[in-house]
Amino acid sequence: EKGELGVDAQLGRADAFSICIDRVERGCVISRVNDLAPGSSVLVRLYSKGGKPNATIYYTEKSKWKFPLGNVQVKFTEPTADGWSAGYAVVTIPHGADGFGMQMSATRDSKVWYDDISAYKLR
Repeated sequence: EKGELGVDAQLGRADAFSICIDRVERGCVISRVNDLAPGSSVLVRLYSKGGKPNATIYYTEKSKWKFPLGNVQVKFTEPTADGWSAGYAVVTIPHGADGFGMQMSATRDSKVWYDDISAYKLR
């Protein structure tokens, strides 16, 4: 049976809308932030529900992936009573990059919802 990746218009953290990844082993949803100066720091926050959430941040330059510069793994809290977990990461842009992209995924045997994705520039 094939997995599905898309929007769920019936479930969300604060409304009835979220990204849903169901049984997709290597698929992902990508969210990008561009036009950042090297040395800039950004706090990334998102929420997940269900399954085994996985969100990894990779650096970009002019919207192209710069995999050799490394990555940052988003860390998720334990779920609250409503089942949602908060995920956080602090990203500092290295030289040779001007932004980042975040890949959100699930394992082939799980279903994960992602919602309220935010990025805050730190001073």
